[in-house]
Amino acid sequence: MNKAAMLEKHQERFAKYLERFQAIPDLPFITATVMASDYAGMQSVEELYRSGEVDFHTAQGLVGSYARLEWVHLHLSVGEVEESVVFEMLPELWAFSDPDDTRPEFLSLWKRAKEWNGGILYGKTTKPLMVDKIRLYRGQMPGEFGFAWSLDMDVAQRFARGAGVRCPQPGTLYTGEANTKDVLGHMTERGEAEIIIDPEHVYNRVSIGTYLRKE
Repeated sequence: MNKAAMLEKHQERFAKYLERFQAIPDLPFITATVMASDYAGMQSVEELYRSGEVDFHTAQGLVGSYARLEWVHLHLSVGEVEESVVFEMLPELWAFSDPDDTRPEFLSLWKRAKEWNGGILYGKTTKPLMVDKIRLYRGQMPGEFGFAWSLDMDVAQRFARGAGVRCPQPGTLYTGEANTKDVLGHMTERGEAEIIIDPEHVYNRVSIGTYLRKE
């Protein structure tokens, strides 16, 4: 598949994501608008990038947070940026994005980045993990588990109440355990004590709370 065909394929997928965002039950119009704007705005950024007006690093920063990692991954997948460049910027890129953490290609990106970094990729953190096992928390809407968890239950509670879509939503708080060796990323810059880990490596997962919109 040539680059033009692959870019067209990705554009079709972007449209499907817009439909999904807009279909989230009770999603306020303003939130759906922000999400849609982030994806739609990629075209304008792409034109700037293609024209040479901005370089790759500047361009990715201009893409809205919901679509930023998607844009970077697109250019990685068509061979327009080296893996090492993306791997080096991944912790910061992730921290300033709002990607769908159930996407297998994004999880694969983290796994390859850890391998590239000699088997460990803790990202930007001021609190290294000094234990062999950790307790994790995750708050989410109904659906499959993503790979972004937290060491802080209060942070997970915010996501159980809809922080991920920036509006109140009914969700569930989960907890589980993991081995530190399985951690792909650890970031504390945003105050979320975030842990990136394949959900298959989070064991003894149980629900410890359900939050309704009225809360």
